[in-house]
Amino acid sequence: MDCVMVNGRHPDAGRWKPRAEREWHARASRFRDELTRAVPEGSLVAVADGAELTLEEADGRPIARFMERDGQFWGAPADGDAAVSELNRLDGAGASYFAVAWNCFWFFDEYPELHRFLIDNATLVTRTDAAAIFTLSADA
Repeated sequence: MDCVMVNGRHPDAGRWKPRAEREWHARASRFRDELTRAVPEGSLVAVADGAELTLEEADGRPIARFMERDGQFWGAPADGDAAVSELNRLDGAGASYFAVAWNCFWFFDEYPELHRFLIDNATLVTRTDAAAIFTLSADA
């Protein structure tokens, strides 16, 4: 028998997802796990993920998206100064952590002002292939 269908689907259809899609979902899961490990429950986390991940709240850790206003993603920052300004805005709004998802690691190269700001004013908590997480406040 070549192919057995169950309810119109092959029972192994899930195994046939393209490799890139499986890797994306696995890394998204690792990003969420890193948030849970690195950030105390109840702490507001500013997240740079290009609004591509499903993160309404990460296991008791409220999320504030980088470059989002009134629930709308505004795209990538125009320049490094805009990126630093956005991070300062989120810090002022109570975010005590900043998490950069792997799909936004390019921010560190594209916005050297942001990278320098983080080096000078934040503490790197963890860096993996899925996340870079920083504390923003001395009391975090």
